[in-house]
Amino acid sequence: MAHINLLPWRETLRKKRKRDFGIQVLGAVIVAALAVFLWYMQVEKQIEFQESRNAYLKSEITKIDKKIKEIQACLRPRDRFWDIPVPKIDLAFDNLLVPQPSWSPSTTQQLRKLVAAPYLAPI
Repeated sequence: MAHINLLPWRETLRKKRKRDFGIQVLGAVIVAALAVFLWYMQVEKQIEFQESRNAYLKSEITKIDKKIKEIQACLRPRDRFWDIPVPKIDLAFDNLLVPQPSWSPSTTQQLRKLVAAPYLAPI
């Protein structure tokens, strides 16, 4: 017996469902592409913002570096003044100094008595 489709509405329904599925897949692809595009634009915006912040920080760093150089330039004359070698005076007088004898506690007490004796005498 020959195969005869007596219900053409099933065939039309199948074609409609196939077409609707294709449209839904196409819509999902478009929505996904739009989401990826928006994500990419957001990332680009964040990168641009970060680059502008980096540029601002670099400009501020150069300003601070200039101020540091100015301060260092102001401090250099002072540093040069303090770097002048100063002759040590005590080395010049080393040959003139008489070596000190080692003192004992009794010698120190005797000296105190000698120095204080005129002041302790009754008037």
